[in-house]
Amino acid sequence: MNVSRFEVNLFGENVYVLWNDATHHAIVVDPGMMRPQERDEVVAFIDGHQLQVKRLLLTHCHVDHSASARFVADRYGVGVEASPLDAPLAQHLPEQAAFFHLKVEVSPLLIDSPLNDGDVIMLDDDEIHVLATPGHTPGGLSFYIPGKGLALVGDSLFRG
Repeated sequence: MNVSRFEVNLFGENVYVLWNDATHHAIVVDPGMMRPQERDEVVAFIDGHQLQVKRLLLTHCHVDHSASARFVADRYGVGVEASPLDAPLAQHLPEQAAFFHLKVEVSPLLIDSPLNDGDVIMLDDDEIHVLATPGHTPGGLSFYIPGKGLALVGDSLFRG
């Protein structure tokens, strides 16, 4: 499994694209792109590598991690997957944007498929373990990839 990271928006949020070289299957994690050029960069990467996005995962439903979730879901025909405990946050993305005076157009977000502690997601032969890591939000999740020795933790940990 390959992992590509894009740092976006004024919060320096990380968008991840997990992908398989052989099959070109991919998963997008935390698409928080707020500016058109950020969206363009991620789309250019996905399309340029001829990746087939199979899933879209959110570590949590704050606007800086999910501003482009519906955009990615619609563009690639996938559902938004997140903890159902964060559904109230997802429904209030416009209020979150207004609170931070962000000039980004977002709509209330519906979680299409719930993710829960203990779920295992597959990207071809690679396992991704869903771990509940509440605290930053009630439904905070981390995604542990044992084959890579990597965990995508959203805002459960901050740099420094």
